[in-house]
Amino acid sequence: MYYKSYDEAVTASCQATTTLKLHMIDHPDSYNEVLFNGRVVQWVGFGYMKTPGHPSSHQNLKRQQVFMDEYVKQGFVPIFQTFNDGFVKFLGNYTLKSFKKKLSFGGFQYYEYMFAIIPPGK
Repeated sequence: MYYKSYDEAVTASCQATTTLKLHMIDHPDSYNEVLFNGRVVQWVGFGYMKTPGHPSSHQNLKRQQVFMDEYVKQGFVPIFQTFNDGFVKFLGNYTLKSFKKKLSFGGFQYYEYMFAIIPPGK
């Protein structure tokens, strides 16, 4: 289901009280992707961003720690995606599958998260 705004999507998907949420914004240069028919999400870690999902400089582990601490408490991450036309879609609740430190073609280091969807009812 598509919503007209991020706030509307959060409320309608019953995630308003969830502390930790990810909001993906479509951008042609973004490293963020929805893979395998929406069951896997690749997400670039937290840091200074030139564009959504494209770091402008090195990301450090300290910036990732706040996210990781919240993830451990909550155990899952609701993910929302805003498309180029402005509509927002709730992609579902995801669990963290991997966390890697990577080096971009531009020569800066960044962190990459891979999430897998939690099937409804689990």
